[in-house]
Amino acid sequence: MRSTLFRCLLAVVAVWVVVIPLAAWRIHNQVDSQQNQGQGKLSQVIKQADAPPPKFNSQKDSSPLHSLSKDLDAPVKMNSASKQQAASSATSVSSLSTSKSMASASSVLSASKSQASSFSKKSTAIVILTFNRPDYLKQTIDSLLQLPGARDYTLVVSQDGDDGTVKAQIDELEKNIPLIRLQHSHTPPPAADMGAVYYIAQHYKFALDQVLHERDFQHAIVLEDDLVFSPDFLRMFESLAWLLDADPSLWCISSWNDNGFKHLYLDPTKFMRTNYFPGLGWMLKRSLWQELRSKFPAEAWDHWMRTDGQHKGRDCIVPMLSRNHNIGKTGSTIDASSFEQFLANIDHNTDPDVSYGDTSYLVKQNYDKGMREKLQQAAEWRGSTP
Repeated sequence: MRSTLFRCLLAVVAVWVVVIPLAAWRIHNQVDSQQNQGQGKLSQVIKQADAPPPKFNSQKDSSPLHSLSKDLDAPVKMNSASKQQAASSATSVSSLSTSKSMASASSVLSASKSQASSFSKKSTAIVILTFNRPDYLKQTIDSLLQLPGARDYTLVVSQDGDDGTVKAQIDELEKNIPLIRLQHSHTPPPAADMGAVYYIAQHYKFALDQVLHERDFQHAIVLEDDLVFSPDFLRMFESLAWLLDADPSLWCISSWNDNGFKHLYLDPTKFMRTNYFPGLGWMLKRSLWQELRSKFPAEAWDHWMRTDGQHKGRDCIVPMLSRNHNIGKTGSTIDASSFEQFLANIDHNTDPDVSYGDTSYLVKQNYDKGMREKLQQAAEWRGSTP
């Protein structure tokens, strides 16, 4: 009996002396290991935060968009207080770094706009393509010359063919303002079924070659002879031209919204991106024409511009509310019925003093971020439109 009691007492003593300390030692080691891992991650975050910005390719550095990318990607330097905060939560430090970079994105772009844009009125041509509609041509030119600053640009009028009434209209215009006059031979298409879309494509190729290849213009605003303009038509291009330099995911700016119908609410202060080439009063850079000219199609040039192989994922900037109004009820590719059904119902701006605000939201990463936020906040709507 006594020996049994003694053995039980000895077992209890062994638990207190050996087993419990051993368990405590193992727990202590696990805690130390987790703390060391946490400190290692923390040290890595702090090192990244204090590291200098990475080096970038000098050619890419010339673009304000790449400057923005550097600001978004480079770690934000942290003071000692920030490091103390990081010691309690490495995740919080990472979030803080990202939010500071995003907050500075718009100011970086705004600061670089005036320095980076290659746009100037003197190096920009306004190109009007015309064929056989002298009355429309006169309305287009009259509307254009009423715009503030229109005479600061070089006006180029390119006539396809030799229509006498159009020629007389250009003769009269030439007496009053300086212009560059182009004449394109209206040659028959290689196939009888090509028709008007062939003539139009060949004329576009000729005119853009003359302006952006043979001459030294850096930008062109391309018009046809059946447009009249909103009072801020030119100001819109002047305000947005910097984006073509800042954002390589853009390739044109247009004054026309294909879906800008009158029954919709269209904010005159806002613009959007689209990969559907709009045409009808648009701007391109010389560098884009150098890319396109050697492969420009024999016909249907505007549909060709909408193919993936040409836009390559690039977008055009378009206004919510169009900045021109089409008056061409008759023409090579439209009749009065189609005009009344579609083009006549596109609304356009009439306010000369509309303000655009900060347009850096149109840069791709800003635009995508804004669209995601709007989609997350959107509410379901059920109904019908007129």
